[in-house]
Amino acid sequence: MKAYVSIFIMSVAMLACSCGGEQNKPAENSAPTTSGGFVTSDNYADDVDTISLVCVDTIRYNVSLIPEEDYEKDNLQYVNRMQLVDAIFNSIYSGAARVYKFRDGAPISIDEIRQTEIEDPMFRRNLVSLLQFTEAWEYDAKRVEFRKRVISVHVAYAIFREGKYVGNRAGLIVMMNN
Repeated sequence: MKAYVSIFIMSVAMLACSCGGEQNKPAENSAPTTSGGFVTSDNYADDVDTISLVCVDTIRYNVSLIPEEDYEKDNLQYVNRMQLVDAIFNSIYSGAARVYKFRDGAPISIDEIRQTEIEDPMFRRNLVSLLQFTEAWEYDAKRVEFRKRVISVHVAYAIFREGKYVGNRAGLIVMMNN
């Protein structure tokens, strides 16, 4: 049964990433565009090898920074959690990244973030426990490589009860400047 499910999933993925043909061909000397699921390069003519196919327009996935299982610990063994979190907050405080409230999408000022970090013990950097990445992925058939672009990062904070980690509290949405 597992084999059938795997084959089905691979078939769906291949179908989703398969390409069309002439309808996506750009005009001569055109700039790169996204159309019909394709990112196309200048003057590619009929050479399919130069087409970069967008396989996933938007994908969201979580990265738990407080690993509970051995495999999670293995996956994060080379991640310096505080260095990563500090880098995100440095981008916020420098004005390089825009920040929004998770609940209603309202913009948050740098002063509000700074004040919350200082005054609210539930929203301190050392409690950042989860990052949810929203990304766009693209597959370049010519180079045989995937590229991804991070669109935003949702920063969530750990919830502890009686000293035990029990989950995450919604925090900030940090928009990357792409």
